[in-house]
Amino acid sequence: MKKKFTFVFIIILVTASFSLADSSEEDIEDMVDIFLNNKKIFAVISEKNTLKFNLRSNEEVLWTGAKGYIGSFITNLRFLAVSSVEGNWNELPLRVGESPKLPVSVSENIIMAATDKRIISFSRVTNRFIYLDLLVGEIPEKIYAEKNTGIIVTASKIYGFSKDSSSFKSMTLRSGEEINNLKISSDKASLMSSQRLLIFENGNWKEERL
Repeated sequence: MKKKFTFVFIIILVTASFSLADSSEEDIEDMVDIFLNNKKIFAVISEKNTLKFNLRSNEEVLWTGAKGYIGSFITNLRFLAVSSVEGNWNELPLRVGESPKLPVSVSENIIMAATDKRIISFSRVTNRFIYLDLLVGEIPEKIYAEKNTGIIVTASKIYGFSKDSSSFKSMTLRSGEEINNLKISSDKASLMSSQRLLIFENGNWKEERL
């Protein structure tokens, strides 16, 4: 009888372990809904009040998006984002002559974006925009965001960002080096170039020669 009880207990324990693992990989329900109506932006946040933002008379919405804990929109004057965790608007004004690069990439926890002058991120953890000025002539070519990890690729550099970071981490591409393949998951990005394998994980880069 004791052996039978032990066997049943082990089955229950193993089943519970698999259930926990499966639930951790489930998609996060969208907690923010963004609506535009008559020069007003509304962010409907689960279990919190609806936030309203009044646009200026000369302001036009170029893009809106929401996923997981984050909602965002871009106008011809600024970037705005809201996190369901904090429940307030965050603003990053555009500089004179600066143009947003669309589309923007949004995951459950971060936003990855760019203009012709800067790369930009927003994280629900830090609840603020982070940006980095691009070099003269440097143009963002690809923008990715997947749950906790973001990647921006230019012709000369790759920029990595994780949801807990306060800055971008860059990897300089070598002369003639091209990115052939990129795979990004919740906490890791792997890029295969023509010369090496690049891995961005836990906010740091590492490389392996081919």
